[in-house]
Amino acid sequence: KPMPRATVKAIFFGTITRWDSGRPIVVFVLPPDHPTTKNFAWNILRVTPYSFEEKISSIVATRDGNPPRVVETETEMLRAIVNTPNSIGYLSSFVVINNAHSNIRVIPVL
Repeated sequence: KPMPRATVKAIFFGTITRWDSGRPIVVFVLPPDHPTTKNFAWNILRVTPYSFEEKISSIVATRDGNPPRVVETETEMLRAIVNTPNSIGYLSSFVVINNAHSNIRVIPVL
């Protein structure tokens, strides 16, 4: 089932910090200069890569909630999500989620 773009944006921008189950969302991001991050910002979040970087930096600086964790490669991203329950991250044009029961889902964003 696709995830609405507004929900994805709210999760990555720190507005939604918990899943419907009440569990905290663990957010993984790639470095700001990574091509996948730029693609994710433009095509999924519909913001400039700079705006995305600024928002992530702001969340980390203020330590609001659970700040995003940076991984260096898409391989590390997938490994981190697989090994972290309640996590979310991105690969190219997809969002990857690991729920509390280690059910990994790769979903398109609408």
